[in-house]
Amino acid sequence: MKSLPDFLLLDLDDTILDYTAPGERCWENLCVSFAPKVAPVTAGQLLAAIDQSREWFWSDPQRFDTWRLDLKGARRLVLARAFSLLQVDNLKVSEEIADAFTTLREEMVQPFPGALGTLRTLHDRGIHMGLITNGSAEFQRAKVRRFELEQYFDFILIEGEFGVGKPDPRVFKHGLDQFGAPPEQAWMIGDNLEFDIRPAQELGMDTVWVNYARSSLSASSSVKPTRTIHSLAELIEAA
Repeated sequence: MKSLPDFLLLDLDDTILDYTAPGERCWENLCVSFAPKVAPVTAGQLLAAIDQSREWFWSDPQRFDTWRLDLKGARRLVLARAFSLLQVDNLKVSEEIADAFTTLREEMVQPFPGALGTLRTLHDRGIHMGLITNGSAEFQRAKVRRFELEQYFDFILIEGEFGVGKPDPRVFKHGLDQFGAPPEQAWMIGDNLEFDIRPAQELGMDTVWVNYARSSLSASSSVKPTRTIHSLAELIEAA
C-alpha cells in the first residue's frame, strides 16, 4: 500500500478508544454488585438475561438506528426486558442497573495503547485528519473533551450533531468536502467493515481496517479493506 496520504478520516470507538471490551466487563461487575437486590436470581443468571436481552434489542436494524442516539433509554429497555425474562418485577432496580452501566461504562473507556501518540505523530507530520463518529452529541463530545482530541483534528463530525451517521455516504462526502479533497486522496480508518470500510470504498477511498480483535475476514466477504492493521500505531510503524 502507498505511503500515508495527506488526508485521513478516522472513526472513534474501537478505533481510537477501547469501547466494547470495557462494556462487557462493566456488565459483569454490575451483575455481581446488584445480584443481592434481585435474589434468589444469581449474578450469572442476571448477566445471561441481560446478554439475551441486549442481543435481541440490538439485532433489529430499525431499533438500532432509533436508539443508538439514546443509549441511556435503550439500556433501560434492555434491563426491563431482562427482568421480565427473569420474572422479576422491580422497575426501580432495573433502571438503577441500566443507569449505573451508562455512568460506569463511560468512566472505563480509555484510548488503546499508542493511539494518542499515533494521532500526535500524524498531526506533527502535517497530515490532515477528520474524526467521524456515530452516537449522541452528549456522549461523543464528552469523550472528545476528556481525551483532548480536538487538537489533532481539522474537524469532528458527530452523528447527533450532523443529523445522519455512518454508513450514510453523506457523512464521508462531508468529510471529504471539509478537506477539499477527492476520494482517491484520502483514507478511511475504522474498525467496522459495514459502517466504516464499505461506504468509504464505494466512494473510491482507500481503507484501513483496524482489527484489534484479529477477527478473520471471510473469503466470501464483499468488503475488502485496502489494508488491515491490529493497532492504530501500525500506521506509523509501516509509514
